[in-house]
Amino acid sequence: MTISSVGYDTANSPVFILEKEAVEIPRITLLHSKKVLDNVTVTVSRPFIEMHLDKMVINVEASPSNAGANVLEVLARSPAVSVDLDENISLNGRTGVMILIDGKKTYLSGKDLSTLLKSMPAAEIDQIEIMTNPSSKYEAEGAAGIINIKTKKSKKDGWNGNVSMNGLLGVFSINDNTDISYGTQNSFNFNYKKGKVNLFGSAGFGHYSGQDTATYDKTYYTPAYIINGYSYFDFNGTYRGNYIPLSLGLDYYINKKNTASIALNYTTGSGTQPRDRTTDLWDANHQLLAHYKSSTKPTYGFNRSAFNLNWKHSIDTLGQELSFDADYVYNENPFKDTLQTDYYNNQAIRYTSFLSNNSNNYTNILAFQTDYTKPFGGGTFEAGMKFSSVQTVLNNLYSRYLNYDWTQDSSLLNHSTYFENINAAYVNINKQIKKWAFRGGLRVENMNMHAEQSLGTYKINRTNTGLFPSLSAGYDLDKNNSLHISVSRRINRYSFYSIMPYVQISDSVDIWHGNPDLKPEHNNIIELGYALKNKYFLTFSYTVTHDAIRYIAAQVGEQKITEFYPANIDKLDNLNLNITIPVKIAKWWEINLFTNVYSNKFYNLNNGAVSKFYFTLNENMVQTFKVGKGLKAELNLNYTTRSVDQLGETFPRFYNFSIAFQKQILKEKGNLTLNISDPFQLCYKSRFNGTFLRMNERDVNHFNTRTIGLTFTYRFGKVNNERRQHVVASQEEQNR
Repeated sequence: MTISSVGYDTANSPVFILEKEAVEIPRITLLHSKKVLDNVTVTVSRPFIEMHLDKMVINVEASPSNAGANVLEVLARSPAVSVDLDENISLNGRTGVMILIDGKKTYLSGKDLSTLLKSMPAAEIDQIEIMTNPSSKYEAEGAAGIINIKTKKSKKDGWNGNVSMNGLLGVFSINDNTDISYGTQNSFNFNYKKGKVNLFGSAGFGHYSGQDTATYDKTYYTPAYIINGYSYFDFNGTYRGNYIPLSLGLDYYINKKNTASIALNYTTGSGTQPRDRTTDLWDANHQLLAHYKSSTKPTYGFNRSAFNLNWKHSIDTLGQELSFDADYVYNENPFKDTLQTDYYNNQAIRYTSFLSNNSNNYTNILAFQTDYTKPFGGGTFEAGMKFSSVQTVLNNLYSRYLNYDWTQDSSLLNHSTYFENINAAYVNINKQIKKWAFRGGLRVENMNMHAEQSLGTYKINRTNTGLFPSLSAGYDLDKNNSLHISVSRRINRYSFYSIMPYVQISDSVDIWHGNPDLKPEHNNIIELGYALKNKYFLTFSYTVTHDAIRYIAAQVGEQKITEFYPANIDKLDNLNLNITIPVKIAKWWEINLFTNVYSNKFYNLNNGAVSKFYFTLNENMVQTFKVGKGLKAELNLNYTTRSVDQLGETFPRFYNFSIAFQKQILKEKGNLTLNISDPFQLCYKSRFNGTFLRMNERDVNHFNTRTIGLTFTYRFGKVNNERRQHVVASQEEQNR
């Protein structure tokens, strides 16, 4: 008998003859081989997209186009994700996306959320998970789905991490004028583990700048819908700013059953966004009524601090565990602006007005959460509870320059407070029965809200409780074909800014305010899916939304002034089809096609009207070329046909056209990436036609989309590892 094993010399037993009775042979000892094999390095490249039945996973580093980008730009390039002109994020043509960072809710919305995402370098991100129909374990907030941004982490012994440095040059050309802008993204991410201690952290610095222009052509109507005037204005703007994100954390492995963690995150930034605008107003007979020029020079700040404590207890070795999280988050956003308006008469300035806005808002969030998991035969039982409180305070101070002195405008002076408490509990069961996989859960949420405002002595108290079930089933037809179906109920609650009726003046003819009568929107979702070889995916979903929240615009009386505010639309139907097809043309050439077809139909927009019905096609194509040893190239295209939203239509547009070249250097520990975005300015123009209340509008916007960037990335230590993951109590509140 001969015995062999890798790394050992072969050994032979003494000769023996097999007979009926058992034969006993002496013990055989294998000796280590004296021959030492050379080290073997196995390199595995993760695909850009991984499709699972319950989510889509984007491996950020797998795409060279993401080098030097920020997280908001990565999301805008991702399949099924859209970022509009105001940097609002939608998924499959639906708004109301909940953004998580490492399972933590950001407690931010609108511009504050986009500012945070722009301050996060893509070099610090490992994966982005997109879930359109999450389980009851997740909060019911986020009607369109959940996007979870997972940062890079490690749990291997010793030092691990990466350094990334980037320089960016933007070239914006329009009307024979060319402007140059500059930017940079730099980050350092580290992890050190020794014994029971795992220390991790990151630091970064970024600078951004750019230009944009727009023209707006409006037609105004009387309540009887007879034309009563026109306006035309154009503006030119620039923007620039800096940000510094910092994080530090510690995992302590107390023993085999208990682990404690602490994490601190801090982001600070500031910027400015000056605008110059020229406006002409005409009456119904095209007679000029007014001509004026206005300029604003806003400066803004962004400060965010987050503190998390986590404890996990493993009850047994079979996977039964109990975890507890505590979170505190503080956000602050100071803002200053001065609006100067010059009113003209026959090309001469008739008079000038000045309006100053000095505001500051801050938010305190406290959240606690506990989760329990118990595996059982072929399945898992999950249960948990959560408590959260959110307090937001806004101080708005407006002043006018009158008689050579600044005087407070008491009609606009405002102090607003908003308090929200959510109590929640859930149960969730996963079960595998032969070829079937089942998941069912129920979540109950109780919300209590109090808000008040000094302007107009506005006060409101609301309490509501809702049940949010989630069910899904999957069936493997054979080893290559599988089906799944899921249904769920979700909610989008109003934010502080959308419900408070305070007034924000953008310029002389545009104002923004909240809507105290706003109601939360509720969504019922059904999703059907098919997978072939776990490689080709087809998913169809139908969503019915009641009391859909959308921002609309209207003429104030007959004053030719536009007001923007959120409102509830009776009903919204959304149909959606997603198709994922990877194609390997050659050994060196691969194509990934992501096709998204959707339609939105709104009911009772205005006096019972129903919106136009369009099918919108979004095609995202990523082509990867392995040019040579350690060198690859990527071509990324994203095109969307005409789309319709609540009150308007957006014309077809390229959203992304980029080319990237990436070379491995320094013994494959480093990458050098050249990224060229929109070289022919195919993406820089956006057109929109809107039908609003007593007003129609045609917009044309131009953006700074043509850039060239060079990024150097270096990885040190043991890479491609993960630190302990945990979901914290503050998963959801920061989005609002």
